[in-house]
Amino acid sequence: VALMGGHSLGRWTSLLGVPKECLKNLNSKWERCLPYGERLPFVSEDPDTFSNSYFKWLLLWNERKIEYGDVHFIPTDVVLVIDDGFREYVQRFAGDKES
Repeated sequence: VALMGGHSLGRWTSLLGVPKECLKNLNSKWERCLPYGERLPFVSEDPDTFSNSYFKWLLLWNERKIEYGDVHFIPTDVVLVIDDGFREYVQRFAGDKES
């Protein structure tokens, strides 16, 4: 769970809107599509500073209190709040910036 907090850092490249010709037969040359994709942070707070915001956003997602586009989670992210055992740790990290 703690390692997933790394998603408070960095950005990812959305492939939405990338031409189909670029996406065909993606392999080791996938970088050719990057100029077409939009660079987005995983969470909408400062993507260059490590914080507990990732865990706070997960809890907001679980309570359905976020807007479309606020955050960009994948299934391995959301399982942390769907599963009762993992959610306990998410709550702990969300409530304590020093965790």
